[in-house]
Amino acid sequence: MSKNSSLTANLSKSKKKRSKGKKKEKYSSLPVPEPNPGFEEESVDELLDRLVLQNEEVASTSDAATVPDVDPFEILGVDSRYLRAEDELRRIFGSKVISAAERGGDGSRKRQILQRGGRVWLKMTLLVTPHDHWPRVESGLSMECIDSKDGLQFFRYTFSSSYQAVQKRYEEYSASHDPNAIAMIVNQHPYHIDSLLTLADVYRHMGETQTSSDLLERCLYALEYAWHPWFNITTGRCRLDYRWDPNKPLFIALFKHMQHLDRRGCHRATLEVCKLLLSLDSDDPLGSMFCVDYFAIRAEKYDWLQRFVREYAIDRSLSLLPNFSFSLALVQFHIEAQGSTSGSVRRGNGNASIAKSPQDLTEEEESSLELLQQALMLHPAVLRKIVDKAPIKEDSAWISILKHPHFRKATSEGPTLDHLINIYITRSYLVWRPPEVQAWLKKGAQAVVDIAERAATVPREFSEIANWACVRKEVFPADQNEYRHLLVSDFSDSIPTLPPEELQQFGLPGNGENAMARVAEQGRRLEGRNSLLLFLQSFLPWFNHGVDLHGQEPPPRD
Repeated sequence: MSKNSSLTANLSKSKKKRSKGKKKEKYSSLPVPEPNPGFEEESVDELLDRLVLQNEEVASTSDAATVPDVDPFEILGVDSRYLRAEDELRRIFGSKVISAAERGGDGSRKRQILQRGGRVWLKMTLLVTPHDHWPRVESGLSMECIDSKDGLQFFRYTFSSSYQAVQKRYEEYSASHDPNAIAMIVNQHPYHIDSLLTLADVYRHMGETQTSSDLLERCLYALEYAWHPWFNITTGRCRLDYRWDPNKPLFIALFKHMQHLDRRGCHRATLEVCKLLLSLDSDDPLGSMFCVDYFAIRAEKYDWLQRFVREYAIDRSLSLLPNFSFSLALVQFHIEAQGSTSGSVRRGNGNASIAKSPQDLTEEEESSLELLQQALMLHPAVLRKIVDKAPIKEDSAWISILKHPHFRKATSEGPTLDHLINIYITRSYLVWRPPEVQAWLKKGAQAVVDIAERAATVPREFSEIANWACVRKEVFPADQNEYRHLLVSDFSDSIPTLPPEELQQFGLPGNGENAMARVAEQGRRLEGRNSLLLFLQSFLPWFNHGVDLHGQEPPPRD
């Protein structure tokens, strides 16, 4: 069972005790609980039943009118036209600008290169564009289809005997924690997946992001090169089990590639890669669910995010998660802003979405301000973190809001929710920086304060906040962190670098020099030569074959 699905299980735990045969209910949107003056007499089970009933009525009314037959897998189908960073940069800056930048850098990327007097053709792939200096793919990696059921196809990677031998050698070298030894493997086997991932991490921690990106793209190229002919990522129906060890590198490489694309500003490509990660394994082992909303907002795919929360078949409780509860409100705010400025149909990237102003909403639809109030009542602890991280300049109005007990005393009430809130703030704080968004946030927060203030004289209003507090306690367990396997740092834009003294412990220069590039160059000079002859020549005092195994230049001989 996926971690997201466990939220739904917690939500219906008390209902199962009352009726073991009753079907578990799930949520598809964030409903507004009806205020109840007799809150003390209403059990949490009755409250949850009422929330589900309201949600189903809204969903049946809207979905039946707009989407009669919904394909549950289509929402995660990847649009291959927007996968590559180069294509998106050309759409943003123009082909001439990108071509000039490539000519001024490492040269244009070509599908063919000249090597050893012959012409080597590099296969064009969906995820990355091959570089002109990459060798021919001979990795021993392949993929097989192992099952097909319920409209889904299940695949897994397999290793040849020669690849398994290299993998065993890699595991031995990894135990020594010597990146120079891993560099030698990459030199001899340019498409060994785990070695490329490890070396990419080393370069990233050294601050050499371009070299790290090149190694990561070469890794993705080899992984895609091995895809089965039936492995079609555009359908959203291909599955890989993360628990199968040979499958894990694809997940890890895609997640790191997604981070790199986001840093380059290729938000649409980042969203497509995130969709691919979510479609491969419904258990979401790397936590792509907690950043897909951010990428959709940055790519301005507001309509897609609303559809995703409504149609994602694996988990109907998405709108109760901190990231989705606030992102849905923010998405609706942007849609309303487009409707108030254009008043027409907005078209972008081949898809059309209707931009509606608040007065154009139907009775079933809720305004962005209403959705924001619900999010602030469900997760009041988020507001203080947004103000600190964005950051938002605290004027007298903000000071008054944050001093109110509803926000001042707000806590996450458990390690699970606290962890998810930290992930959301770390990943999505940038979307709260525009002045118009901050003004809207202040308006919504003040409205929640007004609701709490009227609680003393109007118990019906107080019950609304208390109802959301009950939902929060039921959904998020307070005893353990269900997402402790997800590191908050993995959702940050910052790139940690190792201090010089730690780099020197690995035999690497502390000034950021490209030490392992010199190791690779040494290996290319020695490649194909007789090993016994090299051993005998090494005894000669004038023999110098380059750098030693620790990446340092040998001292001059007397």
